[in-house]
This record gives sequence, structure tokens and C-alpha cells, in this order.
Amino acid sequence: MNLILKPFFCYVILILFGCNNFNNDKAPDNLIEPNKMVNILVDIELLRSIKSTNASDVYKENALGDLYLYKKYKVDSLQIVESKKYYSKYPKKYLVIYKSVENRLKFMKDSLDQIMDSKIDKIE
Repeated sequence: MNLILKPFFCYVILILFGCNNFNNDKAPDNLIEPNKMVNILVDIELLRSIKSTNASDVYKENALGDLYLYKKYKVDSLQIVESKKYYSKYPKKYLVIYKSVENRLKFMKDSLDQIMDSKIDKIE
């Protein structure tokens, strides 16, 4: 019986400590601050929408690609990925960021809807 339990406990200990990352609470050195992250995520969604409307336009693809974001916000792809990974470990922080993104996009949509409605009223 003792011969069966020893390997079992060794496997349990190996699994528990082998899957644990002890440095998971440390923020990356190049963490993007939440407000800047909101701006980046809003732009990513806007660019994704623009690209989806006419994907065959090569100029639009080049001008509105990832390089545009990197230059605008002075970040690189690794910094964005590491920041997303860090914030995903803290759902409350990430939820605040995504709620801000959602609110900003909703505000933009509502503003555009008002402009369109006012133009339609002027035509009629």
C-alpha cells in the first residue's frame, strides 16, 4: 500500500508546484497604463470596422494597419500583448478598461447617429 501512495503523492506535488508561476503578480516593465490601453483598444476596434467594410483596398490596409497604432501610441506588438496578458490576470481591472472602451464606442455611435438624423431631417 505504501508503494502505491508514494508515487501518487509525488505526482500530486509535481502537478501543484509545476503548474504554478511564482512571478505572475509582477507587472511587466513596459505595461501600458489603463487610459492609454482604452485608447488603443478603441482604435483597434475602429480599424477593424474600417477594414471590414472594404478589405480589398490595399491603401487602406497599409495606412490603417498595425504600424499605424504602434506609431500613434509609441508601443510595439509585444507591449500590447504583455499588457493584455497582465490585465487578463486581473478581471476587475480589465473589466473597467473594456467598459470604458464600450462606453466610448457607444458615444461615438450615438454621435454619428445624431449627425445622420440631422442630415436626413434637413433633406426632408
